[in-house]
Amino acid sequence: MPCATVHMQLSHRLFRRWRKEPFSAPILLSDPRVEEAFLHGAMGPDMGFIPGADRLVSEVAHYLRPGDLARALLREAGSPVEEAFAWGWASHVLGDVELHPVVGRAVGELLHGDRDRRVDAAENVEAHVSLEVGLDLCIYHAGRRSGEGLPRPPAIPHFRGSRIRHLTRALEETYGLPWDGKELLRAHQRAARLTAWWPRALEALALRRGSQPEEEGVRPVRWLLDGAQAFTERGSAVRGFLGVRIPPGWVMEEVNRRMEGFEDRFQALVDSGLEGMENRNLETGETAGPGLGHPASDEVAERVERIRSIPLPSVP
Repeated sequence: MPCATVHMQLSHRLFRRWRKEPFSAPILLSDPRVEEAFLHGAMGPDMGFIPGADRLVSEVAHYLRPGDLARALLREAGSPVEEAFAWGWASHVLGDVELHPVVGRAVGELLHGDRDRRVDAAENVEAHVSLEVGLDLCIYHAGRRSGEGLPRPPAIPHFRGSRIRHLTRALEETYGLPWDGKELLRAHQRAARLTAWWPRALEALALRRGSQPEEEGVRPVRWLLDGAQAFTERGSAVRGFLGVRIPPGWVMEEVNRRMEGFEDRFQALVDSGLEGMENRNLETGETAGPGLGHPASDEVAERVERIRSIPLPSVP
């Protein structure tokens, strides 16, 4: 899925519009807590994809009723901060739906020489991650060159203690499953702390790719990353991260074109209270759900059904 910098860029575009037209904003940007909650929400659907976390929360958020979950988060919000988190989550959903299919086509071109053939992450996660990180690196450096000052991922986790109930209520309402609040809290806090380091990780990858060997401090970085890549498993996400690939020009042109109208399309969802948000698969951009030619959706749907079939313990 598109990485943190892409979602920070999309958030930046929305914030810029809402500061110019505050009457159209669904959140109060003059409150720093509200802005930070939106940014956390903008990265929230990926929390389960962080290494060491249970992937279920992110798999259902991407493949099963993503629009319904976004609406549930908005309904369950009990404060301006929780509303901001819900709107940020919705921005992630729309961003993935619009941009990730482009990455899938880029992988198809890389592996098969056919940009009209979409290749899903489950088919080759290393190639997917390498291009996703490359896209993020390009967006990051474009933002630095323009002087726009993109938002950085928040360093302090959003959910603490009972705050996680906002997310658990929305998940339970949408999927009819019990959710372990403590496990969700750990996943969120781990994701937030790791993502806060993302800009530095991109800078290290940029040093490896583009700096001259004689520049002070560059050679050890290259040696370290080269050594790490040599010991990673072929086909793994980690190897894809370390072996970042800059996407071809047509990918960047298509991504930039889609970003240009993002604010208008998201504003239409804001004006409808998210009623206009369809249940679309965040990887393919097509209708979400099992039985539609997306194996990862079939697998998570089966897992959800297995969990539902487990009888709850009786109360004495």
